[in-house]
Amino acid sequence: MLLRAVASLAVIGLVLLGVAFAARRFPHVRFPFRGRRGLLAVLETIALPGGVALHLVEVGRTRLLIGSAPHGVALLREVEPAALVTGDAA
Repeated sequence: MLLRAVASLAVIGLVLLGVAFAARRFPHVRFPFRGRRGLLAVLETIALPGGVALHLVEVGRTRLLIGSAPHGVALLREVEPAALVTGDAA
């Protein structure tokens, strides 16, 4: 009885490890737990010291640069798609 329970837990653990491996190995594949692509997408996130981060978010066709910190979130600016290609942030 105890051996059966341990074997069942081992099988469940191996399945979970397999799913985690597949999710990391194939990030372009949409797994059911990752959600669907809708109007909102986080294109990139950069973590900075002190719990601060910059997020490039796409809402529809609009791209926004958002700053987040432990005390709140702020819209920094709207980013034109051409600025991302040319590197012109002004």
